[in-house]
Formats: sequence, C-alpha cells, structure tokens
Amino acid sequence: MSFIILTCLPLIENDKIEVYQENDKYGIKDFLGFIIVKADYNEIFVDEQKYYSTAFGRTELGWGLVCEYGEVLKNQLFIFDEVPKLSIYANWFKVKVCGKFGIYDSDSGQMVLEAIYDEIENRNDFECVITKKDGKLGFFNYKFCVPPVYDEIIFGRGLAFVRFKKDGRFGFIDKDLNWTEDIDKARILAKNPMFIYN
Repeated sequence: MSFIILTCLPLIENDKIEVYQENDKYGIKDFLGFIIVKADYNEIFVDEQKYYSTAFGRTELGWGLVCEYGEVLKNQLFIFDEVPKLSIYANWFKVKVCGKFGIYDSDSGQMVLEAIYDEIENRNDFECVITKKDGKLGFFNYKFCVPPVYDEIIFGRGLAFVRFKKDGRFGFIDKDLNWTEDIDKARILAKNPMFIYN
C-alpha cells in the first residue's frame, strides 16, 4: 500500500495592483489580473508606498479610498475634494471636504477629525497634527483634540510637554483640555523619536 502526501501551499500574498479601463470607467486588478474593484470610477489614483499600495477612486460625489494593502475597502466615504494624503498613522489621511481639512481613518471608514480647519500640518516627528483655523493653532493626536485658539505651539526635544502660547505667555494643557501655567497639571506629551535613545 502506498500513500500520497499532499502538501497545501499557502496562497501567494502580493498587494501590487494595476488600474484597468472599461467603457470609459476605471477599476483595479490584482497582480494576477483578477478584478478586485469594478470599473465604476471616473478616475483612479494609486499611491505606491514602499511595502503596499493604496488606491483612491473618484465618483461624481468626490474622491474616496477604494483599495488598501491590495484589499477592497467597503463603505468608504466619497466626499473628498482631492486625493487624500497619508497622515501620521498608516490609516489616517489628511482630507479636504468643501475646501476645509480634517483627518479620515480608513480602518473605521469614519472621520476622526471633522473637516473644519483652514489647514492641517502633519507632524510625523511628534505623531500629531497641528490644526489651523482663523489664524490660530490647535493640536490633535490619538488622545487629545485641542481647539485652535493658540498663537504658537512649541515642542521640546526628546520626551517633553507641549507648550501652548496664549495672551503672550506659554502654558500647558491639562486633562480637561484647559490651558494652565502649572506644569504639574500638564498632560500632553510629545516625543521626537530622533532624540529618544535606548
């Protein structure tokens, strides 16, 4: 009696994608040529990162995220004025809606920072963004959303409390998002990995 041993090889993972056209509309195929996003879009933009690709599609409503890491995304918003730009985390995008800026989370398919700001400055070095509205500055990260009512925001070197300038004086933000000059009540820390040593 002889036995045959079958070995099951895992599927090859590859997130490379390519845009295809059909009837004046655009879609996406995977690296094997299989359709993963139907040709329902007026335009598709592919952002090729070092290790993965992200694709945005444009409909009559606006731009939206349609494919990330080679996988189709469902229930995504199509309201962005332009192609979103990667922000501080792999799944947070700086987006423009009706001329204003916010932050969109592709994992949840939701806005995590409402698009009400004149500009958003991405600070990858401190894993946060600076929000700008009516000439004032605010702060946003995964823990805190400080409204844009400050004249200046200063980051330290290494691990330090963020300082906020108000009425010509520098202070800090406490746990309730109130401005204070008492460093013992300060809660917003920012670390610059360039200055953190093991």
